[in-house]
Amino acid sequence: MNNRRLGAAPGSIRTLETKKEVNLEDKLFIKDRVRTFLTKVFEGPFKDAGRWAREMKDYVKSKGKESKKMNLYYTTCPSCAKVYGKSHTVILAMV
Repeated sequence: MNNRRLGAAPGSIRTLETKKEVNLEDKLFIKDRVRTFLTKVFEGPFKDAGRWAREMKDYVKSKGKESKKMNLYYTTCPSCAKVYGKSHTVILAMV
């Protein structure tokens, strides 16, 4: 699968997963099925991501669901995290 980055708003990036190469100069039509996600926010250095993933799997199980895939993303860039003094990471678990 390929990941394509598309600007969503000034200063932000939206990443889409595609099954084949996409020419971004052409119009892009996204056909997708409805997906359901459980999310949870974690604070701390990214080196803790393994522990967060285990916590997220436990959280998903506690809701009676099974995680098919998990994606992690930062809520701020590294420079902004230094300014705010915190680094938050969100985990989205597809259920």
